[in-house]
Parts: sequence; structure tokens; C-alpha cells
Amino acid sequence: MTGKSRPTYIAVMDGSMARFFVLRRSEEGQVFEELASPLAARRKQPRDKAEKVDIDTLHFTREVAAALDTAHADKKFDRLVVVAPPRLLSELRDQMTARVRETLAHQVPKNLAGLGVDALWEKLSLVLLTAARPVSVASDRVPTVSGNSLPVSVVFRNMDASLSVQSAALKYAAKLGRKFGRIQNCRVTVEAPKHEHRKVKEFRVAIDMKVPGHEIAAKAASSDGPAFDDLGTALREAFASATRQLQDHVHRVKGEVLRERRHAAPRNAA
Repeated sequence: MTGKSRPTYIAVMDGSMARFFVLRRSEEGQVFEELASPLAARRKQPRDKAEKVDIDTLHFTREVAAALDTAHADKKFDRLVVVAPPRLLSELRDQMTARVRETLAHQVPKNLAGLGVDALWEKLSLVLLTAARPVSVASDRVPTVSGNSLPVSVVFRNMDASLSVQSAALKYAAKLGRKFGRIQNCRVTVEAPKHEHRKVKEFRVAIDMKVPGHEIAAKAASSDGPAFDDLGTALREAFASATRQLQDHVHRVKGEVLRERRHAAPRNAA
């Protein structure tokens, strides 16, 4: 496709609802976010007490297929990823129009409709990055999770981009975001220092984060110190360093707040 690339559309459904997401580009990189309210399946009311409430799955898949066709007609996407239990996946594919079916980049036969945005990204990141044609390393623009998630960018230097490393970095960052809710953004730089005389690759990982009134700069190795020959270890150590710095920052802020309260508290008369 020439010209500006459209977002990748993601339909995540089970027997009772369909949720819609996009993976789109922004100035900060690529953003994964949920769209409007889920599409709920209609339920057949029982005619007597002996019958259970039934869901008309055929009618539901037709509604989802129609919603996807409308979005495609409105030029909202040019690639589609569908996540659903195997039977629903097959039924939805049968109900799709030809033009929507041509955009189908991946099918994931799993029930993930109940997951939050962070957890869903962790499950689907590799699939979505492949479907969305990841941005080149030279652009310094790689996936960011938004919405209720911590915005994260991952940059590779002197090495090829790795989807598995991107996914691992996003998981570590999401965990930090859940533990320290006031992180504003996170940038992870993965670097392979140039050593032409060495056959074994070495890696350094740097993490830069912003919290209100403070910035965190964590590294798995100093700029002039030893690097790691295992990238997974380097990534883990860098996030461990970031976690310690965040904990120290939180303790300092709490201490300052307590001192201010003590100072402001009225003293009892002697």
C-alpha cells in the first residue's frame, strides 16, 4: 500500500461480546488502544423455565462482520487481526465480505475477550507487530501501549530489532506501571556496543522514565563498564535498577509529605 498507512484493526470476541482495538502510528511511535464500547450479543429469551438463555451466535457473527465491513468502507484499517474461539472464528470468517477477508493478516483461535488492555497486549504483541509491519530501527519508532497502559518506546542501536525483546520490555514496563501508577512514559534503549575484535556480542540496556517532578535514568551497565553477553539478563537488570530508583523516589516523596504535615500541624499550648 502506498501513501499513509492505516491502522491495524483487531477484533477480539467470545460468545457474548466483541471488542475492537487498533494498532496505529503516532508521533510517539505505535499505539495500541481500545475503541468504543464492545458489541454485545443478543440473547434469546427462554419460552419456559426449562430452557436456558441462548445466544444466537450466527446472528452475532453477522453483526460483527457487518461492523468490520463498515469500518473498512470508512477506510479505518487495511489489516485485520481476529481473536476468537475456534468455532466463532470459523463462523465470523464465513460471514465476512470479500474485501474484509482480503485484509485478514492473522487469526488467533483463543478466547481472550475478558483480558484488560495490558494483558491483551502481552498475549498478542508479537502477532500484532508482525501484522502491522513493524517500523524500521532507523526511525527510532517502535510500539507504545496507551489507554490505561504505560506509554513505552523501545529503541535498538547497532543491532536488528527483536520482537521478542520488544515484548519482554513491554511486559516489564507494564508491571512497573501497575506498581507505580504515576509513571508518565518509559523509553528503553537496547544497544550492542561496537567491538570489531570480539566475536561474542555484548549488550547494554538503558531505561529513561518520567514521573511527576522527577526523571529516572537506569542502566544495566555503565557507559564505560562491562556489558552483558545475555540480552535477557541485561534487560532484567536494567528494569531492576529502575524499580529500585522508583522505590527510592516514592519513599522520598512520602517523607517530604510527612515533614510538611508535621510542620503545618498546630502545636498544643503548654
